Amino acid sequence: VLEADRLQHQTTVEQMREAYADAVSTSEKTIDGWRMVAEDFFSRIAFSPATEKVAELVAQVTELQNELDSMDEELHQKDETVQRMEALKQKAEYDLSVRVADQDRLVAQFNDQVYKTEGMRLLLDRANTQYEDALHRLQQSGEQSRAIREQHAKCAGREAKLHEK
Repeated sequence: VLEADRLQHQTTVEQMREAYADAVSTSEKTIDGWRMVAEDFFSRIAFSPATEKVAELVAQVTELQNELDSMDEELHQKDETVQRMEALKQKAEYDLSVRVADQDRLVAQFNDQVYKTEGMRLLLDRANTQYEDALHRLQQSGEQSRAIREQHAKCAGREAKLHEK
């Protein structure tokens, strides 16, 4: 009985080994089939025009990114330049406002001097007129004085004649 059980178990083990070998063979064939499908898929991807197009697009994206980085740097430099120019503009505007204020002050002083000069000119004209009037009166009084002297001399001459007579 033991010998029969042992033979039966050996047969079962042998059948299991055969089933295992068949399963391994089938699995290897399936794996090889899928491996071939994957290789075929990857080779089609590697040699397809779309792959070349994708590679070109990746190169373009890289180039455009480099250009964008360069433009960002230029923009940053130009922003700094604009800020410096804005500071210079503000300083120039301040300097100009100071100069305009100085010029306005000088114009006001000039206008004040002109006004004073005009006032002095009017005073001088008035003094000149008064001087001319005084001179004219003096001439008139000199003429009157001469006329009075003449009258006085005539009277004195008449008196002397009267005294003589």
